[in-house]
Amino acid sequence: MWAIYGPLMINVTRLDHTLLIVNSDLIEFIENTPDTVITLSSNQKVTVQPPT
Repeated sequence: MWAIYGPLMINVTRLDHTLLIVNSDLIEFIENTPDTVITLSSNQKVTVQPPT
C-alpha cells in the first residue's frame, strides 16, 4: 500500500513548451476558456497547454 505525504506536484506545459511543476496546494482554480489558465493562491495566473 502506498501513502502520499505532502502536496502533490503537477507537471504542466506552458504555451512556449517549457515545463512547469505546480504545487497542487497552491491552485485556487483552473479555467478552461479558449486557453487553459491556472490561478494560484497568490493570484498569479499561468496559461498552459490543454491536457492531451
